[in-house]
Amino acid sequence: MSKDAQFSLGPWTVQPPRTFADVGWDIIIRSANNDPICSVGLAGYMKKKAMANARLIAAAPELMAACQEFVRKVDAGEAKSTRSYEQMKAALQKARDLG
Repeated sequence: MSKDAQFSLGPWTVQPPRTFADVGWDIIIRSANNDPICSVGLAGYMKKKAMANARLIAAAPELMAACQEFVRKVDAGEAKSTRSYEQMKAALQKARDLG
């Protein structure tokens, strides 16, 4: 990842949902140093979709790094390696399964 990135560096994690009696619940996505990135909160009937959205958001740093590495390798004619593929596969797995 570039040194001049303006976003919080990963990995990002999904904090378990917090329930609030008067407003429902929320999910917090946190940076590597535990700073909050964002929160996802919806009515209870949409909790499964909100968790999927939170997992995708939390996987953003890994997805960005995998895409950057893949583009770099293609541009350099080095795309024969499976390392970039494995990075992308792992990032996609995190987006699907984190929680």
